[in-house]
Amino acid sequence: MTEKKILLITGAGASFDCIDVARTGLPIDNRYQPPLTTNLFQPPITITGVPNGEGEVIQSILAKHTVAAKVGYKLGMTDQSEIGLEKRLNSIKCSQKLTIANQFWSVPLYLRELFKEISDKYLGSKKGIATNYSLLLDALIENNYTQLVWLNLNYDLFGDRAIVGVTGGLNFKNMSDYLNRKTIDGMSIKYTKPHGSINWVRQIKDTQLQVSHIKEQEISTNIADAIGEDVFLDFEANHRKIHEVSRYPAITAPTGHYDKFVFEDHRAQLSSAIKDIHKVLMIGFNALDQDILNFIKANLNLINDLKIVNGDFDSGRRSFQYLLNSGIPITQVIKIDPNDSIYDGGFSKFVNEGMNLWLRS
Repeated sequence: MTEKKILLITGAGASFDCIDVARTGLPIDNRYQPPLTTNLFQPPITITGVPNGEGEVIQSILAKHTVAAKVGYKLGMTDQSEIGLEKRLNSIKCSQKLTIANQFWSVPLYLRELFKEISDKYLGSKKGIATNYSLLLDALIENNYTQLVWLNLNYDLFGDRAIVGVTGGLNFKNMSDYLNRKTIDGMSIKYTKPHGSINWVRQIKDTQLQVSHIKEQEISTNIADAIGEDVFLDFEANHRKIHEVSRYPAITAPTGHYDKFVFEDHRAQLSSAIKDIHKVLMIGFNALDQDILNFIKANLNLINDLKIVNGDFDSGRRSFQYLLNSGIPITQVIKIDPNDSIYDGGFSKFVNEGMNLWLRS
């Protein structure tokens, strides 16, 4: 049988539109809909001037993370586009003033709590729930794909649960398990979360420092130096007897200029896995993350079949232009006429109308 392989990249827009609320009979709590990057600290406000349900949830969690809220307040004072927010957050992280740079490390603590609430309460925490992620995996199986390499840039667990649901129902047991999943029909799944996950942790090496100290900025040293490099699942941290007060979330806030994957071992193993993949699906990915662009450019030989699902045609066209500007190898046919590679709609519309046709091609 001919090998059918695909590279999938999912960004914030994929989780934002991970279920078609109008078509499902499931109980959905829209207050916990995953926010887009620009709304992480300041969600849209209704015409009445009163925050919507999602805004109330974000505000209630920010109220417990006052330093992260201050960082968000700074971000809102400047360009509120996604590029502007990421540049501003990166400038805080890279500040020469340690007082300012340390504030950055409060943000992942806020994001972990926010996306844990979202993962558990938006759709419930059932592994087999019918999201667009799970429908996409089913479609890949039905269309005889033999390997999926998935870069999921979201912190939430919706993608994780979809994979667990189609590979026997057993949770990930360690970091290596992410690259060694397989369905009973034989489709191999190599999965990673380059920007981390709410159930990944690093150990705080300084025994005098606890998570609460970082959260409240009760510290007079460089936080970056106090956090270990090794990444563990929460499950592994329990077995290693790493105390809760010493577990710092292994996620990186959206700066657009990530130096490396949160778990570098995954990058090394996936580098060879994508070399002979030519079909690429991008959902809710703005193509602004330089680490992802560099990874694709360095390791993927040629994209000759591309689909960008980014909400609407204009957003998709911008992402396509970022791909071109980064020098990623794309066949000349797509470069000359990219319109067929850009889907005019979001994840739900793609799943309902365009997905199977494209996967069969």
